Amino acid sequence: DWLRTAYSAMEDGPHVFAIFSDEHVLRHYGMEPHRTLEETEQMLTHMLAQIETGAVIRFAIEHRESKALIGTIGFHNRAPSHRRAEIGYELRPEYWRAGYATEALHAALQFAVTCEIERVGAIVYVENLASQRMLEKNGFIQEGRLHNYMRQRGQSHDVYVYSYMTHHQV
Repeated sequence: DWLRTAYSAMEDGPHVFAIFSDEHVLRHYGMEPHRTLEETEQMLTHMLAQIETGAVIRFAIEHRESKALIGTIGFHNRAPSHRRAEIGYELRPEYWRAGYATEALHAALQFAVTCEIERVGAIVYVENLASQRMLEKNGFIQEGRLHNYMRQRGQSHDVYVYSYMTHHQV
């Protein structure tokens, strides 16, 4: 119940902006921090359009008590005919290492089964040890390294490719 699918650019925009304007959150994300609320609202509008077509599935992660949006998690690069998608997530730093990402990951993986997503991939910067540990503790397997796969702030970054097979593990 603290994971919801509904997005509203107007309601959620300021909360999402707090996440996507934070350099610490986006350090290993593959995009530059937003400078204005308008940038975030444009991103949300684009994401809503992709959700409408089924190309993206995205959930808001809410704080249990306050119901404030503290992060998002979801699937992109969906290939329904191949029963695969990639997962991505982000949380406000004050909620890191408190179990929110793990709980959201479990809920998202359970949802993946209902969408007939059998293979869930994840792309993680080599430097992002916290994300690697979280995925590995939750059944993801590191499959390899892609060199110079992402560019951020004018630099190339290597990433690890992870996978999780829902039909074997959920």
